[in-house]
Amino acid sequence: MNLFDLIQNTAKNSPHKDAVIMQGEHYTYNQLIENIHDFSLTLEMFGIKAQQKVGLMFPNGADYIVAFFSILHCDAIAIPISSDLRTKDIKQIVMEMEIENLIVHHDYVNLFDTENIVFHKCELPTGRGRTTSAAIASVEGISISQDSKNLSQIHVANIRFTSGTTSSSKGVVLSHETIHKRMIAANKFFKINEKDTIIWTLSMAHHFAVTICCHLSVGATIVISTSLLPDYLLNLIQQYKGTILYATPMLYKFLTRLSSKQVDTFNTMRLCISTAMSLNPHIVKEFYQAYRFPITNAYGLIEVGIPLVNTLDNPEKTGSVGKPIQDFEVKIFRSEE
Repeated sequence: MNLFDLIQNTAKNSPHKDAVIMQGEHYTYNQLIENIHDFSLTLEMFGIKAQQKVGLMFPNGADYIVAFFSILHCDAIAIPISSDLRTKDIKQIVMEMEIENLIVHHDYVNLFDTENIVFHKCELPTGRGRTTSAAIASVEGISISQDSKNLSQIHVANIRFTSGTTSSSKGVVLSHETIHKRMIAANKFFKINEKDTIIWTLSMAHHFAVTICCHLSVGATIVISTSLLPDYLLNLIQQYKGTILYATPMLYKFLTRLSSKQVDTFNTMRLCISTAMSLNPHIVKEFYQAYRFPITNAYGLIEVGIPLVNTLDNPEKTGSVGKPIQDFEVKIFRSEE
């Protein structure tokens, strides 16, 4: 299977439904698929082939989604690279991961050490005859190890570097089948469907494979926030009647400190999900006092999908990572084991 096929099936069933909304621009599922088809042809023209490792650096948005799924549509391996990294760290990732090609937003080209990288300008289609300037590069001098060659046996879709919050940063290899299974497992708990409107504030470079793929596979609409200012976010929730909010604990903290907050802001919400870092119990308490709405703490988005969720229905366990969701078993080891 290929994860792109799941999104394509959604487009066949709901071609004119909004897939992504950002800064007032609406992108239907049909437009998203057309853009992915067009850009994947560009990638093939530049020589990107099945199971090649492709580094991706793009800002949050519909363009990121198009670029990511275009890589998968070519049956290549997407490796997100954060634009927050330093040039030397980016170079280390490129060399250690044996990345053969790069797809980069034009604003980020100067973040790369161009000693063995030659960028070529290209255009990523955004719909309605418009494009976004990007660059594609082949990385010279990359020696492909046997371990990398063996990845083709498990049909890898995505390799993600963890944030390093639980230990040293590591690359997590995820096949199409593995991501799909984790999407199904997560959605048995969250029950996201075509009626949901997702308010998205997280970095797609760090959170994508299970979450964004799941949302698009079930026909939900993703509203991407381009600002972390609390006023802007509350207006976004009210304007689009958001049903699920993904945010960091820090953003929930900012929302509780907002002087213009209103208790009924979250009337349309059914889930406020916190992730990316530990959730302080004080934030949970203050947020509930401000909006009369609980925060759900989801743990492990990058490493293994969403195996642990704390719904905070037990106040004494606020701050805990929660319990395993259905289809997951969790074992705790001592450091010496």
